[in-house]
Amino acid sequence: MSQTKTTLKIKGEFLLGNLRQMKTNPFQALCDWQRDYGDLVSFRLATRHFYLISHPKLIEQALIKQSDTFVKMYDPKKPTGLALVLGQGLVTSQGELWQRQRRLMQPVFQRSNLASLLPQIVIAGNNLLARWRLLSDGAEVNLADEMMQVTLEVITQTMFSTSVLDKIEHIAPALDTLLRYAAKSVMNPLRMPLFIPTKANREFNKANATLDDVIYLRFNS
Repeated sequence: MSQTKTTLKIKGEFLLGNLRQMKTNPFQALCDWQRDYGDLVSFRLATRHFYLISHPKLIEQALIKQSDTFVKMYDPKKPTGLALVLGQGLVTSQGELWQRQRRLMQPVFQRSNLASLLPQIVIAGNNLLARWRLLSDGAEVNLADEMMQVTLEVITQTMFSTSVLDKIEHIAPALDTLLRYAAKSVMNPLRMPLFIPTKANREFNKANATLDDVIYLRFNS
């Protein structure tokens, strides 16, 4: 692989850029661009410019070797994307704050601690298989919901030594609402602040409160 890589720009509308394509089917749009234009392409959503990086070597450059150059898109005064859900944590922070948070979390990523997760992963996997065995022939399942349930079971059993599966009917739609809102916020340069009671904002705040209630309940139980 050469040391330089030409960035191909996706053609779009004069004002909106590629916003319509992303709003229609974002996953399909990204897949099509990678297939048709290669490992490094740029696109524009209204006034925001983005790069789609697909090659492992280029991803390594952005996330590891030149991480100081490629900063995360985070404004504490106007958070978008995952920052709306996670706040200024390890996933969204950058610079010195990220370095400090990463050092605090380092023990969690040690091999011995990661190995301790395996029993919970096995249990969650077995529970998944047990649920599927009860299904009738030809039954359909929502794979995204099933994977969310497995993930929640592993995380909560590991963090709180308890499960939240009894609350899954509340957690799953709440998470779906939060993540959909976060994704749309990246593509909407005119998004209203959360304190303005639009329908979308009310749904987001309600979903956020639902997750807070579940977490606080587990902490205090």
